Amino acid sequence: MSNPANVKDLVVGAGGTMSHLASLLVKHLRLIIPPPSSPCPDAVLMRVGIVIAAVLNFTLHPPLHDDLASHGIVDVLCSAVFTLGGSSSVFMTATLPLIMSTLVKFMDVLPHTTRVKEALDGGILRAIVLCAGRRDASFFLEQQHALLGSVLSQARVCNSVLGSLRAALNDAKTLTHSSQFRDSKFVGAWQDFVRVATDRLAKFDRGEIDQSRACDNIECISSTGTDEDLKQCSRCQSAFYCSKECQSQDWAAGHRKLCRALPKRENANTDAS
Repeated sequence: MSNPANVKDLVVGAGGTMSHLASLLVKHLRLIIPPPSSPCPDAVLMRVGIVIAAVLNFTLHPPLHDDLASHGIVDVLCSAVFTLGGSSSVFMTATLPLIMSTLVKFMDVLPHTTRVKEALDGGILRAIVLCAGRRDASFFLEQQHALLGSVLSQARVCNSVLGSLRAALNDAKTLTHSSQFRDSKFVGAWQDFVRVATDRLAKFDRGEIDQSRACDNIECISSTGTDEDLKQCSRCQSAFYCSKECQSQDWAAGHRKLCRALPKRENANTDAS
């Protein structure tokens, strides 16, 4: 597999599919990345970083890109950034920017909201804050801004995404108290992000975000619309859907558990649940 252009031919020739290869790569990465709760020596983290860098040489190959995204590569890379971000190894100066830039590319895969939610649930904000406090953070400051911008550009319309945004902000909050982060060049960008995100969450809770909204079925790839384009859940009056099919899918996926707890919204069209 030294030549990425031949990856698909090799896999098909062996009787497999690109989805099989993507699944194996993601599972392998999950296995080698130590959990944050298990501190590892820098030497171990450096070896993990080397393996991740080698795997990432293939991840942006077009036939693999979509399959890796669908198998959870975003969540894995978020874990990698957070785990490796705690290492003082100089090697991470090259590895972290590679992982972050790859993460940005995978978060652009449709449906956008799925990748953003996955990144938020995977701890992307916590990872960004941790890495911002590193001494070598200036080497990947651009990628950090890009990641934060990617989250901001998408996490503004879906009830499920905003729920993940709220949880991710709370999760990252304690890390922002460190002297390393407070002295970093990223503080201003973070404060701007928190201010906008907090305002957005407050407006969403009050039902004031009504000009830019997407279908609340997280797997839906329909374009963003307005209240007039989407149907509203008649029970909670908080979730919006572009079709009956999407409403049914989201109900089965978890909306049935959240429905009664969500704040009711006003002045919008309704549709039976």
